[in-house]
Amino acid sequence: MKVVSTKNFTLYIYPNDHPPAHCHARYKDGSDISIDIPLIIPRYGVTISRELEEFIEKNLDKLCDAWEKLNQKKITTLKKI
Repeated sequence: MKVVSTKNFTLYIYPNDHPPAHCHARYKDGSDISIDIPLIIPRYGVTISRELEEFIEKNLDKLCDAWEKLNQKKITTLKKI
């Protein structure tokens, strides 16, 4: 699900995705990276631009809310363990 976007990239949260909580940033050129939220740590050794980091910080509440809404079963399951 598209959560927010700019002219350079779009941030997505996918339903029923695997933990930990993360978003996907898709750049205008089609490249895609995953970033753990709420800590804003890029996954798989990738680096992110300051512009992307600041945009995620600005929209962190929206991203976290979208993760919780779209991945509620995963959260419930994890809390039971």
